[in-house]
Amino acid sequence: MDLYEEYFNSFDDHDFRRLVNLLETKGYVIDTKDGFSSVQIKHMTEDMFDQLCKKFEIKADITYSKTGGYYPTEGGYSMLFNSNIVDYAEAKKILDHKVMEE
Repeated sequence: MDLYEEYFNSFDDHDFRRLVNLLETKGYVIDTKDGFSSVQIKHMTEDMFDQLCKKFEIKADITYSKTGGYYPTEGGYSMLFNSNIVDYAEAKKILDHKVMEE
């Protein structure tokens, strides 16, 4: 099994639907903060997202982007965000705030 397949198979129907719902409603998902592993979020690609939508028969109108950051005391975090709801500058502010609040 290659890594793409491993990351792809790390999502079950429930978890992927929750990820899509968060992207559609909240506008973003931060690894570990929203219950997804850093591997799942960091390695999500547009192709993988589309293939997961197809696999679970989900119609999602999401234009997503990724960002991340390294925080010396907390470590690295990755974030997917729906750029129809949150722009890049706002995503960076949200990530900084969410990582530093705990």
